[in-house]
Amino acid sequence: MSRRSTAHRTGRSLAILVASMLALAACGGGGEVDYDDSDSGPAETTPIDLVDLTFQPITAGKLTVCASPAANTGDPFRFKDPAGKWGGLEIDLAIAIAIRYGLVVEVTERSADDIGVAPGAGTCDIAAASLTIDPEAGGDVVFSDKYFDVYQSLLVREADAETLTTLESLAGKKVGVLRGAGEEFIADNAPDLAVEAFADIVALHAALDSGRIDAVVAEFSANAFRAKSKGGTVVSLTFEDRGSTEYAFALAPESRELLLAVNESLNEFNSTGVYQEIYDKYFTITTGE
Repeated sequence: MSRRSTAHRTGRSLAILVASMLALAACGGGGEVDYDDSDSGPAETTPIDLVDLTFQPITAGKLTVCASPAANTGDPFRFKDPAGKWGGLEIDLAIAIAIRYGLVVEVTERSADDIGVAPGAGTCDIAAASLTIDPEAGGDVVFSDKYFDVYQSLLVREADAETLTTLESLAGKKVGVLRGAGEEFIADNAPDLAVEAFADIVALHAALDSGRIDAVVAEFSANAFRAKSKGGTVVSLTFEDRGSTEYAFALAPESRELLLAVNESLNEFNSTGVYQEIYDKYFTITTGE
């Protein structure tokens, strides 16, 4: 998806005004959550044009989304806040798709182990779980077009923003990475760099805050969300590995009309600025005028 700048738009679209009067999401076995008075839900300044419904959802009037939230609110794609309200880029995109077709979203919480095949089992219309497009997935699932590229980035404290900007500048510094992908990235790109591996992103970012490490090498999404939500840090994108991993929604193989609708919506949102507003909500750091 493009992250180009978009022109400033004012006013709330009729489509969002109509949708905001509805319950846009429901939590597992809990009650419905109204996004009208919260920060959750899609951006409210870029119009979303209503179009005719071209697919049959499993529940009339609803777009049912299976989601697997993280154990904490450090996931920019899907999370539930302490009040139980859903948020994140994937959830907001699903809500925007629902708005476009005059539907409301119902979120069904599923485990990460079976969420990819949940649409094929008739549990939901689409699955949202930072799912990687896999051409070898077989006949149990199909993927939408991508909505996010996954690549590595550098996160440092604000005081180090001008000096720690490249892998080379990290020589002699204490660098933290995530086990697995982070370790592999360093091994491929800076094998002489000494790193400390962490099991989860929360512990990794906490180590930066405490001064235990000087820099974090991790996926851009996690670093940017941390910098935007917590402050005091800056993201430096000086090395990237785009294209190797792409996130998409998962759908049942037989949901051809829904797949077309999702892909058309993503393309529309990218061209009109809806995607950009949702993206900016979770990732773009502003420094003011």
